[in-house]
Amino acid sequence: MALIESTRARLHPTPAERLALALATGISVGVAERMARRAQRLTDACTASDAAALEDVAATHRDREHARAYLLGIR
Repeated sequence: MALIESTRARLHPTPAERLALALATGISVGVAERMARRAQRLTDACTASDAAALEDVAATHRDREHARAYLLGIR
């Protein structure tokens, strides 16, 4: 039943469903771009022989994200 409903929503969406799909797509694209930027920052900060520096950079970014989430009330 859920498959039939999801197919109907995809093929003939109501205005509210169209808005929800657009928002979900925008959020998904934003998250993917953010993940790509984070991976690029880590790659740029990393050298092949310096694994300890990579761990420090990853920990710094992780701590920054935890602090941001705490300030936003997410965690």
